Amino acid sequence: MQNQIIEGFRLSPQQKRLWSLQQDGFAYRTQCAILLEGKLKGEVLKEALQRVVNRHEILRTTFHRRSGIKIPIQVIADSSTPSWHNVNLSDWDLSEQEARIEELFQEEKRFIFNFEQGPLLRSSLLTLSAHQHILLVSLPSLCADGWTLKNLVQAISHAYAVCLKSEELSDEPIQYIQFSEWQNKILEGEDAETGRAYWRQQDLWAQHPLTIPFEGKPCGQKRFEPDVHALRIYPDVVAKSEAIATLHNITIAEFLFASWQTLLWRLTGQPEIVISTVYSGRQYEELHGVLGLLAKWLPIRCTFNKYLKFPEVFSQISEAIRNTHKWQEYFLWKESTGSDGNIVKFPISFEFEEWPDNNCAGGVSFSVYNQYICFDQFKVKLTCVRREESLIAEFHYDTNLFCVEDIKRLARQFQTLVESAANNPEATVNELEILKRSDRQKLLIDFNNTQTDFPKDKCIHHLFEEQAERTPNNIAVVFEDQQLTYAELNARANQLAHHLQRLGVQPEVSVALCVKRSLEMVIGLLGILKAGALCRMHRD
Repeated sequence: MQNQIIEGFRLSPQQKRLWSLQQDGFAYRTQCAILLEGKLKGEVLKEALQRVVNRHEILRTTFHRRSGIKIPIQVIADSSTPSWHNVNLSDWDLSEQEARIEELFQEEKRFIFNFEQGPLLRSSLLTLSAHQHILLVSLPSLCADGWTLKNLVQAISHAYAVCLKSEELSDEPIQYIQFSEWQNKILEGEDAETGRAYWRQQDLWAQHPLTIPFEGKPCGQKRFEPDVHALRIYPDVVAKSEAIATLHNITIAEFLFASWQTLLWRLTGQPEIVISTVYSGRQYEELHGVLGLLAKWLPIRCTFNKYLKFPEVFSQISEAIRNTHKWQEYFLWKESTGSDGNIVKFPISFEFEEWPDNNCAGGVSFSVYNQYICFDQFKVKLTCVRREESLIAEFHYDTNLFCVEDIKRLARQFQTLVESAANNPEATVNELEILKRSDRQKLLIDFNNTQTDFPKDKCIHHLFEEQAERTPNNIAVVFEDQQLTYAELNARANQLAHHLQRLGVQPEVSVALCVKRSLEMVIGLLGILKAGALCRMHRD
């Protein structure tokens, strides 16, 4: 029997990028919990969701790989019925309901999609009471981005109202495959070389990798496993920040972006900070209603020095955002390949989400209760979520690189810097506070209270070796953007000690060490002590 011939369409550039990342984990998905308040008719809602699926091809799309080809094609089914589950929580108390909603939301984040078998759209209706429900909707990010969620909420609410009236949906929407083909043709067109030249001129691969001081090193090949820590920015700080943004003719998003850039400069000391930020891909009004993965992460560069005033950061960011907006269609990851052949990554990210107002249809209010969006890899991603007067800062992080306590400290530092900038907008970036009073107390006083009764029968290098056995993967020493774990530092010191012994170094022999402040200085001290010698040091 001959193999069945599968017909389909090529992926968009955004989908190709994401497909290459998906081999590194299952975190790439887009999901939403929609709060429904009012006298809901469950069967009508189910019919409304089906109509939305019938209307938008991307919700009926699967991804198939032909034999011998790594990149799949998009295959659009004529019809598809989304998975649907009913969960009754009406007999549970409020705290139990909230816990179960969160549990189900997290379960969806762990679901593994079969990309070749539909339906990829998953939905569950949770009944909280007669007049309160939550609709959980989940899709692989190959089919949806953050803007898609907003469109989806509007589309479902509109379809619900139409179904109640037994009417038909009007107007034919632009399909994702039309966008996808348009994107591919742009990159193949005559003007594409001009756009590619712009990105090559940015010389992004020449940038020094951005490493946060307390960042760990992954052990072996581990899958990308993000988690999130959130905190609230106080309303009075938000109000002051908006006033400053208005004064300087920028958005609150740009104010927060400038704060995030500034904090990373303060932590790393690198003169140039490159952070990726999300572009919706819907710069034309005709694309506003399209469902699918149109968005992409693009790099924004900012140059710092200690005399730079905070408003000057606004100017840099605004100009960079304008230029990036102009050339966004031509950015390709394969264009950003360094001299070593590795794809350049911008693992520190920023995005600003503004959750839409409620949609009302047929006596039911539709609003976003919770959402999760991941379509690119990151080390740390700051997502600022604005809803009415509240502002939540979500710190998404790779659990292979950071522990939650480090991220909580980073979040406090960001919160402090935003408050400092809101109260002192004309300050230089070096003058803005990043430590709360409690953190300053720990750093300057508590952490310096290091008086300890060490064992008198052990030398310092013996104590270090014991610590290396207890915590081999913890960071032992940091210098600028370099760092070593206890295991790495111990191994390099042992290597030096053995070399010194082969040269004839014996106990009580003095070994001079002349070196600048560096990781090598610490390796040298430990190596000399491990060799049994006395260290006489001159620091240049």
